[in-house]
Amino acid sequence: MDCFANLAEFIIEDLDYPEGLSVGVIINWLGSSVGNMNTLLGTNYEIDEFGGPTPDMGIAELGFLAQMYKIKYYTQQNKQNLGASAYDWSELTEGDSRIRRVSKNEVAKSYLALSRDSQLILNDMVKYYRTNKAMPKSKSSYNTPFDMFYRWSDGYIYNS
Repeated sequence: MDCFANLAEFIIEDLDYPEGLSVGVIINWLGSSVGNMNTLLGTNYEIDEFGGPTPDMGIAELGFLAQMYKIKYYTQQNKQNLGASAYDWSELTEGDSRIRRVSKNEVAKSYLALSRDSQLILNDMVKYYRTNKAMPKSKSSYNTPFDMFYRWSDGYIYNS
């Protein structure tokens, strides 16, 4: 559970502290999304009676959950900014005063682009994770078991 709380705080910070987003809501979403992550990665994580993952998740798996939450958040923001309440003007000028208003449709387009970019990042992360987690069929290219371990486990920490 602590790893989900820390991850939720990281997500809020990464999204620049959006209004109306709480740690508790994100923790619940993370717990309910472990199955989706298992499907993407071919892993077998479960949620224990205390609400935490079993076995303990690594940095890579937590990174996947964070990226999945970003996609969900940006998609939700996109939907909230679409609709008939979009503004039909963008700038008013009277004398020295100027009021500029951004159309909700433009904001929605920005969130849609963020959601698509986040999905592309997630897709790349999944490919990289699966490639690095796959064990080679022939171990003849490795000199020692030590070499095999470090080549196999190398570099699956993601920056999102």
